[in-house]
Amino acid sequence: MNRRTTAIILSATAAMLIAGAAFLLFKPGTDQPEHRAEVTPPPVEIPKAPDWVANGQDATPDYTPSTMEPKDATPSPEPAPAPKAKPVPEPVETVVEVREDAMVSLEFLDRLAAYVLDRFQPEARHGKPASLVSFKGMNIRFGRDPQGFAVDQNNIRKARQAILDYVFTPRMVRTLYDQYAPAFVERLANMATGEDREYVVNGKKQTRVLDIPEASAMFRLNAHRLEQAATVLRTIAEDPALTELSGKYLQAAKAVERANARFQTLLADEKEPGDAGERLKQSILQRERIKAEIVTLLKQACHSCEETDLFYLAMWSYRRTLDETEKLPVFAVSADCLDDLAQRFARKSEELGK
Repeated sequence: MNRRTTAIILSATAAMLIAGAAFLLFKPGTDQPEHRAEVTPPPVEIPKAPDWVANGQDATPDYTPSTMEPKDATPSPEPAPAPKAKPVPEPVETVVEVREDAMVSLEFLDRLAAYVLDRFQPEARHGKPASLVSFKGMNIRFGRDPQGFAVDQNNIRKARQAILDYVFTPRMVRTLYDQYAPAFVERLANMATGEDREYVVNGKKQTRVLDIPEASAMFRLNAHRLEQAATVLRTIAEDPALTELSGKYLQAAKAVERANARFQTLLADEKEPGDAGERLKQSILQRERIKAEIVTLLKQACHSCEETDLFYLAMWSYRRTLDETEKLPVFAVSADCLDDLAQRFARKSEELGK
């Protein structure tokens, strides 16, 4: 009985609560004014579709085997930009004002510089730069072509003698050197780095300019050759035995010519050469013996010099002073000038190498 009574009471109470709620929410109209506050609805966030909806799914089938190790799909960071190479400064042409000599023109300096560059190999067969400048080659080149000198170009023999008479004195050698040396060094550098020229590089010809390291090597190698030439010329000036031996060699060479002429005449006449053959043999041995003495003396002064260059320079020097021994001092002055020029070349090499 009590349980039933309690249930009835709870049911009535619930019904009263439901009726009160309905009255508050859905009350009928009334004559009294109403106040209705405008209610702003909360912002509704529109759900965003996943990226694959907009971009489309990749329909390419994946044939990667299931045994393959997982791949890191994280994009790799972009590599840092490489540092910019330091710009190589362009060679600046240096101009040296110089007063031109009446006999030896500035054109000769250009020809001399061109000869030095023509005989330079930026990369020889052994992979290193090389200079083929030689006193013999220089004398042959300019002795046969006096262009650049104020002489009669149509008579080579007369022109050569006029040049030697003008230049080949101690005073004039020093004057011309002091006048032209600074300009020659700068002109050679400007031509090397600023003018296209055909060079032999590892056996192949290339037409281009020298880069800065190559120009530096060119000056360094030729500085060494200038030092060698200076040493030989100084030895010739200071050792009278070389002059005496050079004279003896020329006499022995003439003896060989006479003996050979006699021998050839006998052969042509179909006669027995007899002692003519032996005389020719002995005269040749004597000539070569004197030549070996000359080379040995000069080798003591310049161990690394080529024997052919040493002998050529000795004979050339002897001919320049034949019957004019007062000209011997010119070799000492020339040696001093070449030593100074070698130092200028070495400094230029270092300057370019910085």
